[in-house]
Amino acid sequence: MTAHLYTPKNDSLEERIRVYKATLEAQRNIDASSKLMDDEEWSSRLGTDSELRDAKLITGQSLDMAVSAIDASEISIALEGGLLTKEEASTLESLKNGKDDALDDRERIIQERKDSMREFRAGMDESSSEVKK
Repeated sequence: MTAHLYTPKNDSLEERIRVYKATLEAQRNIDASSKLMDDEEWSSRLGTDSELRDAKLITGQSLDMAVSAIDASEISIALEGGLLTKEEASTLESLKNGKDDALDDRERIIQERKDSMREFRAGMDESSSEVKK
């Protein structure tokens, strides 16, 4: 048996879409974490290279399972029913067609997280300087 995160509660389209989104997000998070391994501030918090490789394998297998559980014909139904946005439907179609470029927004995610941490730290610095006064 292969390790995976694909655990829908039932076989409804809504549940399969929910789990697909969760596994895609997990895959994107692992990809972003892998990119941050060279960052001094983050590398000690992310785990070892081996742990990240294992996580990437598990999330990749989970995403493959989630993608294969949704028929191509169901994508338009999910889009019309508001279960997927146009971007999410496009990503799912790309993944179903075997195109890995659907995950190319990794750089954007990494930059967003870096910016968020910078803002957080700046806020913390301001707070601590006010306390010292």
